[in-house]
Amino acid sequence: QLIGPRSYALVMIGMGLFMLVAATIQHLLSLKALRAAYPQTPRSLATLMATLVAFLGLLALAGVLPV
Repeated sequence: QLIGPRSYALVMIGMGLFMLVAATIQHLLSLKALRAAYPQTPRSLATLMATLVAFLGLLALAGVLPV
């Protein structure tokens, strides 16, 4: 067996968290540019949702980390 289930879970959760953070940063930069052109652009719930999902990801990561 090349990689065990715990190691696989750590890699997948870590990649998911990294991609979520990268997408959130890109989203915030896009919103900033959009607001520069259109000041009335409404707030987005995406950042809040991403934060909640990231928190759940960190809990999952803590649950998989070896003690």
